[in-house]
Amino acid sequence: MYTSFYIHWPFCPYRCSYCPFTALAGQDELMPTYHTALCNELLLWKQDKKYELETLYFGGGTPSTYPENLMLDMSAILSTVCSFNDECEITIEVNPGTLSASHSETWQKIGINRISLGVQSLNSQTLTLLNRLHTYDDVKNALALLVGKFKSISIDLMIGLPGVSCLEWEKTLKEVCSWPIQHISIYLLTIHKCTPLYFQLKQKNIKLPSTEETIRMFLCTQSYLQANGFEQYEISNFAKPGHRSRHNLKYWSHKPYLGFGLGACSFDGVTRSENTSSFTHYCSAIEQNSKPYESQEILSEEQILTEKIMLSLRLNTGLHLQQFNLSGTSINPAIKEFVDTLLHEQLVVCPTQDIVVLTPGGMLLENEIATRFCMLFLKKI
Repeated sequence: MYTSFYIHWPFCPYRCSYCPFTALAGQDELMPTYHTALCNELLLWKQDKKYELETLYFGGGTPSTYPENLMLDMSAILSTVCSFNDECEITIEVNPGTLSASHSETWQKIGINRISLGVQSLNSQTLTLLNRLHTYDDVKNALALLVGKFKSISIDLMIGLPGVSCLEWEKTLKEVCSWPIQHISIYLLTIHKCTPLYFQLKQKNIKLPSTEETIRMFLCTQSYLQANGFEQYEISNFAKPGHRSRHNLKYWSHKPYLGFGLGACSFDGVTRSENTSSFTHYCSAIEQNSKPYESQEILSEEQILTEKIMLSLRLNTGLHLQQFNLSGTSINPAIKEFVDTLLHEQLVVCPTQDIVVLTPGGMLLENEIATRFCMLFLKKI
């Protein structure tokens, strides 16, 4: 039984210069049509026994642009498909420049209890470069509207932004730690092909921080947030006690979830399905009472093991070696030797003989370390 739903709202008031995702900018006239299709997709999954949700996530796009009357309608549809207990975590992503007091009241009314606020930067020039049209004042006004009304408020920040020095980043960390928030996500800027930022970089109109500077900012982030009560429970995520993102932990723990909307993914533990990213094809499939899949992939045992290893190393609970030992007998000596090397280089710690947890330095090499573990467990080296 699925206990987590993701609902994708692809509409945005504008498109950020780094964004590669499925988003419809400046096409608000399509919102009612999409909402109807989205509700009908939910109803395609309706069954005799309601899904007992532990987490629900409204992502985008910019879900804070979901018209309030349609959001209330969506809530009514959801109540026919799912049940929510008092502990259910319900998150909505919010752009600071799209928020009003009325939005906040509507979200409270339908049970939303967690806000993910897309701050990204506190520097007005950087925000303009990213084509983020909100301002520092918008962020402060949003916090004033949200604080005290929702159980958790999380903010997103980006590291490695053009023109942002280590000193300015430290000032940003100092300020956000003074805010009444419970969670911080820190994402490394990724330059995706064919985005405006990609072309600006290619034409040398912008300059990114050096690798050394970005590493210093990342290590500074870890130590500063830890010192201010935010535990790093995943490489990019920091939370005060009791405020981890339970929804995202489902993904990182390789648990099943259902995704609804354009480009949304679903996973049942073995099969990964992805909805079409075409608005026309999506609406057409739903009209024909058909699930709007663009692709489905049945993961092999090797793929599942690889994904679980990669995800486990991102978490502070670490990699449990025996869990991934396919032979079921003692751990391969080559794996023990690799762990000893990592310990010697201070890239991991081992709370027990069976658990490997990355250190701050190890997190910088997470992909390489995870790849090596995968090869060792699959006996490819």
